[in-house]
Amino acid sequence: MFLVNGNELHFVNSKTAIGKTHVLALQIDHKYVKKHNFNLSEKRFYLNSKKMVTESTYTLDHIKYILANMMDLILNRKNLYHLKIEKLLLELIVILLEHYELPTQTKEREIARDQRLLEILKYMNHHCMDSQLSLQEIADEFSLNPQYLSRYFKSNVGESFKKKLGSIRLNKSLFSLRTTDETITEIALKYGFPDNKAYYRVFKEVLGITPMQYREKYKVDIEKNIPKDYLNINSGESLVNLFKHLVKKDRNDENRKDLITDGQKYYIDMKEFKGKITPTFTKLMAFGYAPHALRRDFTDQLQQIQQENGFEYVRFHGIFADQLLVYNEKQDGTYYFNFNHIDSLLDNLLKANVKPFIEIGFMPKDLASTEDKIFWWNAFASPPKDMNRWLILLEAFFKHIINRYGLMEVRTWYFEFWNEPEVKSFWSGTEEEFFKLYEKSYKRIKRIDSEIRLGGFGLMSLADSWLENFESFMRKKNIHIRRSENTGRCRSCYNRNKC
Repeated sequence: MFLVNGNELHFVNSKTAIGKTHVLALQIDHKYVKKHNFNLSEKRFYLNSKKMVTESTYTLDHIKYILANMMDLILNRKNLYHLKIEKLLLELIVILLEHYELPTQTKEREIARDQRLLEILKYMNHHCMDSQLSLQEIADEFSLNPQYLSRYFKSNVGESFKKKLGSIRLNKSLFSLRTTDETITEIALKYGFPDNKAYYRVFKEVLGITPMQYREKYKVDIEKNIPKDYLNINSGESLVNLFKHLVKKDRNDENRKDLITDGQKYYIDMKEFKGKITPTFTKLMAFGYAPHALRRDFTDQLQQIQQENGFEYVRFHGIFADQLLVYNEKQDGTYYFNFNHIDSLLDNLLKANVKPFIEIGFMPKDLASTEDKIFWWNAFASPPKDMNRWLILLEAFFKHIINRYGLMEVRTWYFEFWNEPEVKSFWSGTEEEFFKLYEKSYKRIKRIDSEIRLGGFGLMSLADSWLENFESFMRKKNIHIRRSENTGRCRSCYNRNKC
């Protein structure tokens, strides 16, 4: 367990003998806790469980207990979970202040040191693919004595300049090693190593295996620089390890045998359970590609799933996919819309007693301004070549589904706008272009009916700058949407406090 202060340099370099490393992260926004008079932005902490003494294990166990219960509350939406999470967060902050805050002098010294070290590491990261990069060059760049820089670097980074430079080059090379057919020598030279022997040496030292062994073990297929299975991340194994800490340990629990340990199995007979189970997992399910909902095997499986579980909503990509023939242009430049396939798709979902959670996007091919696309089915990720036609398409689509299914029914559906636009592969335009597209689309849809549940956009990463810029832009345009209450993220937020 590690604590990383805001704007603090940190590197995680982990290898295990049993497979991939799992990382669970809790990010605390100091602006959120400031309302409780905790100004975390002016404080710094040190927590590294590998370097804690035996006497600190109880405090560490208590932190793990807090983290496990926060996750349990979020996943299962237990009664009053918002208040309970806030209570646990405040309890966590109190523990940090009592046990892990750094003295003021240490904080000021480390902040000044970190700033210079940050600039040095940025320079290394930017120039590392130059095989001629040296300690002398960096010393000259920052007006430092090479011998002093060598000692300073080793003292503050924890390893020598040469070793760190090798690690940076190695880290950059891993994507090519996993996703291309380039030779080991080509990759070594491409990322700044003098030859493949140096590459092999650093590889064995850092990861404990050879580049070829790594490639054989972790080779993946990609499309547009995105691994094909990136959406299939399975966090179950990580959560199993986390939830071992749901039960609070006493100080005398170290030698108890009845606590959960690796390898133990527990069986619960639900026939004896007298409480109430809230199946929050049935709120939403998802499938990848809209046209699949027109297939007979899909509808058969959907019917079976609904009989056994009864999901409320289903989310999917590609409501305007070209395979659905929604937007069509003639040779003379005129255009027309065809909603027949969308009707069949939505009919199949509603027949299975599940409501649609519609992602608005991507761009139809004939309406796209660039050739940028993602996924095997060619989802065009560009701004529209004609904003007015895009808005007319949206208006026609919403008026059509309202006329077909009724206004009160459509008001119960959810609409998300685009998918992960902060990732270049999903949006080829600029940030400003996306914000303007959202603004104009939002206003056009809300002009049809203000009660339509139109939310924000999905994010692949915790893109705080994107969200802050987006919120600032929306405020200027007098558009009011909300961040998700439990995460602070704009995954999908709706009117009337629906998140």
